[in-house]
Amino acid sequence: MLAVLACLAAACNPGTGGGAILAGPPVATIHAPAESTVEVTPGTSVAFSGTCSVPAATHLWDFGGAEPSASAAATPGEVLFAAEGTYPVSYRCTSGAELSPVARRTVIVRQPRASAFQLELRYLTPVTDAQRAAFEAAAARIREVVVGAVPVARASAVSCGGATVSEDVPGLLVLVSVSPVDGPGKILAQAGPCALRGGDGLPFLGELELDSEDLANLEAGGRLRSVVLHELLHTVGFGTLWDKVLTGEGSADPRFTGPRAEGAYLDWNGGLTPTVPVEGTGGAGTRDAHWREKVFGDELMTGWISGPTQPLSRTTIASLADLGYEVEPLAAEPFAVKAGASLQAGPREDDLELVEDVRRVPPVVVY
Repeated sequence: MLAVLACLAAACNPGTGGGAILAGPPVATIHAPAESTVEVTPGTSVAFSGTCSVPAATHLWDFGGAEPSASAAATPGEVLFAAEGTYPVSYRCTSGAELSPVARRTVIVRQPRASAFQLELRYLTPVTDAQRAAFEAAAARIREVVVGAVPVARASAVSCGGATVSEDVPGLLVLVSVSPVDGPGKILAQAGPCALRGGDGLPFLGELELDSEDLANLEAGGRLRSVVLHELLHTVGFGTLWDKVLTGEGSADPRFTGPRAEGAYLDWNGGLTPTVPVEGTGGAGTRDAHWREKVFGDELMTGWISGPTQPLSRTTIASLADLGYEVEPLAAEPFAVKAGASLQAGPREDDLELVEDVRRVPPVVVY
């Protein structure tokens, strides 16, 4: 009797000598990529992995004409999508008796979209040709990332960056100044939005101030463009408009909770947690407004400029989508976060901290 009860509880198959089997067909699960639809540029490889609910399963992947076109491994790894098009990806598994239902992904291979986002830099103080080139290159990079047009805003005597603006702004106007701030080696730059649209809450007016006493060192070290791009992203809203997507503010473990950034962090940048770690150390202008240095390392939007290059990740781009922008994820650069033993202890000795670089004056809202 006990054996019969045990068999019933385990869904035994009497024809197999009483061994326990799973009730119903096997289940195939795709773990990577987690997104149901993945967009990449031609020539990009996407990593695939899955599991089957039954042991010793046969795995059946079909990649819709990519390279390779099929796989019998649970974790096929990198699959190359060479040409533009839409690739239906399917995964099934079997224990020999029944096939699982189909798990699916769609890979869209395309070129990046042209941008309709308008970003104007207006210089309030003189800059050299080389400095202007660095500023304009950073603005062009923003336009590659943010591609959707935003409504025209009407500014009426709005104060920003020491100036007063009264005009129609069709996108984002950033007032740029280069002037002494606090001597060399302290605050390098400060930036943020001055005014927001009442409809979508997105900035239409911002300021970026660069300390003239640090400018020569930034240019000599080849870091000026990265600093300017970093600061322009603060005027767009990174770290400055996080009130609805930041948890744990002021703690040692703040987190960004926007769903698009979370998806990019897990699917594209090697993240291991559902929320994105935000910096919980540093000064008032560093913590709670940047990605965590020990996890993101050399990525552009930590509170330190470090490494030979500062890649702009899909997580950063997706975080702008969480704020309400239409973005182009294909504009991201290759990047992987650090995890486990590869975690940094924190900023390195030669890292350049962007001290108090976030403008802390609350922006006005214009309807």
